[in-house]
Amino acid sequence: MKKLLSLVLALVMLMVCAAPALADEGSEPDWTEYDALVAEIKSTTDFVEREALLHKAEEMLMATYAVVPLYYYNDLYMQKSNVEGIYANLFQTKFFAYATKTGDNADTLRVNIASEPDYLDPALNSSVDGACLAALSFSGLYTYDSTGSLVPALAESYEMSEDGLTYTFTLKDDLKWSDGSKLDANDFVYSWKRAANPETAADYAYMLNGIAGYPDNLQVSASEDGKVFTVVLSAPCAYFLDLAAFPTFLPVQQAYVEANGFSVVREYVGHGIGRRMHEPPEVPNYGNPGHGPRLLRGMTLAVEPMVNAGSAAIKQMADGWTVKTADGKNAAHYENTILITAGEPELLTDPEKSLV
Repeated sequence: MKKLLSLVLALVMLMVCAAPALADEGSEPDWTEYDALVAEIKSTTDFVEREALLHKAEEMLMATYAVVPLYYYNDLYMQKSNVEGIYANLFQTKFFAYATKTGDNADTLRVNIASEPDYLDPALNSSVDGACLAALSFSGLYTYDSTGSLVPALAESYEMSEDGLTYTFTLKDDLKWSDGSKLDANDFVYSWKRAANPETAADYAYMLNGIAGYPDNLQVSASEDGKVFTVVLSAPCAYFLDLAAFPTFLPVQQAYVEANGFSVVREYVGHGIGRRMHEPPEVPNYGNPGHGPRLLRGMTLAVEPMVNAGSAAIKQMADGWTVKTADGKNAAHYENTILITAGEPELLTDPEKSLV
C-alpha cells in the first residue's frame, strides 16, 4: 500500500513538473469560477445534479495539476496475546471497552496511551489519544463496531428528509448520565451549540459549519419530551452520520459543565530554573499523581498554574507573547519557585522569608 501511494505521489509530481503554466509567471490560477461552482454544489439538493457538478469541479481541479497530499494514520500499538476485542476506526480511535482477557488478573486491563491528552472534554479535544478516552467516557448518536461500520449508540433510529437537509434522530428509552440523571435530546442541543460557540474555542468547531445557522444560531432542536433530536443542514452531507460519531459531537452534561466553571490552562507549563530562562523538566499543572519525571535533590522548579474563570481555551496575540482567554473571562496566573531537597521541598518565593 505504501509503495502504491508513493508511486501515485511521484506520478502526480512528475505531471506537475511537466505541465505547462496555467497562469502567468508569478501569478496564481484564477479560482473564481471554481469557487462559484463549489458554492453552487453546496446549495444544490438534487443528488443527481449535485454529482454532475462535483465531477465538473473535479475536472477543473485536475486541470490545474494540483498536488493533493495523501496520508493515512499509522498508529501502532502493542497488545498482549491474552487480550482480545480491542479495535480502532479509520481515525485510529481505539475502543477498549469491549476487550476481554484471559489468564492472571483477567478482570484488569491496563492501557498505556501515547500521551497525556490536553483535554478530556470531547468538545475541546483534538488529539487521537484524547479521542480514545472520549470513546471510553462518552457516547454519541452513533459509534463504530469492530468492522468499522457505523452503528447506533444513543440513537435508536434516524430519518433523513428527501432533500438530505434534515436529520431526525429518535433516542433510546431511559438514557441516563453516570450520576443517574436523565440524558435526552436537550443535552445534544446544549453540547452541539457549545462546541460551535466561538467562546468555547474548540479546535474542531468548524466541523459543525455544515449545520444551518453555524455558529451563532445552530439549527438543532429537541422535541418537548426530549425523545427526538432534529438537525437542519445548510447542504447535504453524505458523511453526516460519521460526524455524529466524532468526539466533538459527543454530549456533555450541562449541569456539570456549568457547575465546574474554573479550568486549568494546559498549553503552558512550569519549568526548571537554571542558567537559561526556561530549562527542563516541564512542570504541568495537571496530570496523575506518581507520573512524570522524577524530582531529584537540588532541582529548582518554577510552578506557575494559569486558572481561567471559564473555558481553558486561550488565544495568543500577534506579538507572540501576550495570551488571552478565548471566552474573554478572567484568569489568574501566579508563580512560585521551589527547591527540591532531601526532605520537604523549600518554597524560595515565600514572601515571609528573606534570602538575603
